[in-house]
Amino acid sequence: NATITGNLQITGSSGDTLTLTKSTTEPSLRIEGDTDKDFVITVSGELLTFTQNDGATDILTLDHDTKNATFAGKVGVGGKTAAYGLTLAQGSGVNNKIAWTDSTPNFAASIYANNSNDKLTFATKNASNAETTALEIDTSQNATFLGSVSITADGQPALSVTGGISCGLDLVIAQNSQLQASRNTTTDSVAAAAVSLIDHNTGSGNRATM
Repeated sequence: NATITGNLQITGSSGDTLTLTKSTTEPSLRIEGDTDKDFVITVSGELLTFTQNDGATDILTLDHDTKNATFAGKVGVGGKTAAYGLTLAQGSGVNNKIAWTDSTPNFAASIYANNSNDKLTFATKNASNAETTALEIDTSQNATFLGSVSITADGQPALSVTGGISCGLDLVIAQNSQLQASRNTTTDSVAAAAVSLIDHNTGSGNRATM
């Protein structure tokens, strides 16, 4: 054993500057902090483990063979204090997003909470590989799709709506398909279901009521 009082500087021109070698037990490195606030770094088999003061309570484990990283607690990203399993700061910057890239790597898709409007935003790439908003969900749980919505089903209603549907553009019903309105005749004895066909230029149209 050797005790060094003062600073220790190790300088190497190449290769491993400091090597901890296993004898009968796995090597470990203890970094002392305040009372009972030490960090212990240990190698055991293929695992590199960061533990608390006791050397047994895991904080982070890195697997040499699988390259997996296992966090025992919460994780904060982009300087954000960890409050949930994975915590990101709200915003639209690169540090605020969960994102996917292709092998190039070009942008592929992202999810983030926009701090300018509090909307949860889903984005995909366009033809130029640029990030383009596809869906926004606001704090009233309203969803706005920035492109077309396609719904398919095998002989069954593909979309069930409680309330009304307002279309700013055309609502296209495919050939041999139907637009249906229905009501619950057991619990809804007064209100009727209706389909209104309105000309948005004149505000007039026809209403079919059940």
